Amino acid sequence: MKIILFILIISAIVFIGIFIYVLLRLKKTIEELDNNLSRLPNVIENVNHVSEKLKTTIDSTNTTINNLSELITQLKILPGIIEEIGQTIKDFGSFTKGQIEVLVDKVEDISNETKAVIVNFQEISNDFKEISEKVKNSVSTLDPVVDSISELANTSKLFLDSLNDQFKKLYVEVSSLTTGVIEFSRTLKKILPFRK
Repeated sequence: MKIILFILIISAIVFIGIFIYVLLRLKKTIEELDNNLSRLPNVIENVNHVSEKLKTTIDSTNTTINNLSELITQLKILPGIIEEIGQTIKDFGSFTKGQIEVLVDKVEDISNETKAVIVNFQEISNDFKEISEKVKNSVSTLDPVVDSISELANTSKLFLDSLNDQFKKLYVEVSSLTTGVIEFSRTLKKILPFRK
């Protein structure tokens, strides 16, 4: 019986030791949890701050995308206008060429000058295609967008100035052609008597 009593006492001491060990571990865990919970407000504040910055960045990105979309929509109109101008110039050139074939060498020289003007307009059309290609490349990247838009504005201004100059040259050429035809017609009337 002494042995059983001795085993029970040893068991009770081991059990109490284990219980004290578990209590100490539980206390340490609770202290670590309390320490971690005291850091939680700072973490939440940082997360809120980061989420506000992210929201601002997303809003800015959306605004940029909307502006780019509007710019692309507006730029899609330009090729159609240029194409119509080019077609009008080509039609005018064909009409002029048909009329010039009837006249003599002097009118033929004026026709060659008109062809040169049309070639210049085709070069301008090629320049515009190159500008359109630059616009497509600049739209594909978002980082240098501001520089690309500035470059496009400068290039468009140069293009419009060049187009204006070409229209002035075309007007002068057409006026010269008309004057030459009228003079030629008057000369033919003086040389050849026409019956009325």
